[in-house]
Amino acid sequence: MHQLYAAFNSQDAERLLALVTDDVNWPDGTARLHGKNAVRAYWARQWIPAHTHDELSTARFVHIFQLRGGLVSRMDIEPPDLPLEITDRPTRM
Repeated sequence: MHQLYAAFNSQDAERLLALVTDDVNWPDGTARLHGKNAVRAYWARQWIPAHTHDELSTARFVHIFQLRGGLVSRMDIEPPDLPLEITDRPTRM
């Protein structure tokens, strides 16, 4: 996860995409993006207007990652006070 955040913070799309599955499922507001090409285009749009920076330790939301084969296959963003259900979903970070 540290590599993922470091790649995001340096706006290195190719390094980020190397850390996700080909069929990654990524949030985009109320919609979902599917696949590396959709996520690459999303990040390119996000990085144009502003420099973004996320930290693992401080946030007003929670990133939830699902991993498959050591790569991110799904990311969700939820409010920090939402109770985590015991499912096949990953641990909150």
